[in-house]
Amino acid sequence: MQFVWGNYKTLAWGKDELKPASGTGQDNWGGLGVTLVDTLDTLWLMGLKNEFAEATAWVRDSLTFANAGSVSVFETTIRELGGLLSAYDLSGEKVFLEKAQDLGDRLMPAFDTPSGLPVNNVEFRYLSHATGNPIYASAVNKVEQIFDKYRTHHALVCSSSMIVDAAHYLLKVWLQGGKSEDSYRHAYDAAVDGMVTHLAKKTEPSGLLYFSDWDGTRNKLKMDHLACFMAGSLGLGAATSEDKERAQRDMKLGKVKCDVQPTCTSMYLCLCAAFKGVKEYLLRPEVAESMFILHQLTGDPIFREWSWEIFEAIEKRCKTRYGYGAFRDVTNERSGPQDRMESFFLAETLKYLYLIQDTNQPIRLDTHVFNTEAHPLRIFGRDSIAAASHVASA
Repeated sequence: MQFVWGNYKTLAWGKDELKPASGTGQDNWGGLGVTLVDTLDTLWLMGLKNEFAEATAWVRDSLTFANAGSVSVFETTIRELGGLLSAYDLSGEKVFLEKAQDLGDRLMPAFDTPSGLPVNNVEFRYLSHATGNPIYASAVNKVEQIFDKYRTHHALVCSSSMIVDAAHYLLKVWLQGGKSEDSYRHAYDAAVDGMVTHLAKKTEPSGLLYFSDWDGTRNKLKMDHLACFMAGSLGLGAATSEDKERAQRDMKLGKVKCDVQPTCTSMYLCLCAAFKGVKEYLLRPEVAESMFILHQLTGDPIFREWSWEIFEAIEKRCKTRYGYGAFRDVTNERSGPQDRMESFFLAETLKYLYLIQDTNQPIRLDTHVFNTEAHPLRIFGRDSIAAASHVASA
């Protein structure tokens, strides 16, 4: 972490990304210092307090959203808003909450649509909790009603990676609200049932389980890397379910030596994808996320072994002069890392791999939920969102 952060500070300070091969910076997410903001909580959790203080000063003195122009609401929410809120939650520094509220206000018009979408519940609900202003939570609490309206009879509304992400968020919102908003839990369970019934397939002859893709009419026998965090989601859902039969099924699907996790892990240990048509490795975090969750739930040391092997593979194959680069074709031994390092490598992949190895980590699944970008946000319970929920249902 210190290697790549030092190069980011020297060569691309305040830029959205550091290009790991050429050693230059680029602003491709609106010029919001995305890598810096996305990495704040990773620095804090790793105990890099000097680096965190320098980044805090940049946020206070230089971060502005006035000139961002057109941005992706989803990516800006999970990376920028989530990063600011998590940094505030961990450090208590008010500047992060002030910047988060400014950004949240600027993103609110995105919800002024006929459907009320997009759907980034966790971040906006936390923003309402932290500021005492219910407008952010009320904007996103409409999403479950919309999701329920358009859910089909088999609970599939989109591709496997999209429904996995939606299910993941539904579970986290339920946990964030103190397990009191049952509609979110019911929607999560329905989504998982649909995936298990209609998307779960096994490879031949190895028998590894994976979730196939759904194009709206039929199954496509491939699995997106994004779906690899479903192993952790299944484990977390099982651990918090009151339905013993469902819990046993989902934990068996997710945990060590069973099904999804080995399927995804096999992609990493040799940095060679397991499924037809998947040749690239983009430094993605989903396998590490599942390992982190399952390690916390089971305490099984195999996840530390696997995560260390993954880190060693990344270190061996992806390291460049200035950082770590994505691979375009991992099946080609002569291929090398590309000149692209997305912020999620520092915000998610390295964070999860580190937390698995850290025996004194302060973040636990019964006290925090992680957003899609691995930003831990404290669980605050139903009372803190009661006002916002009332506004949303009015």
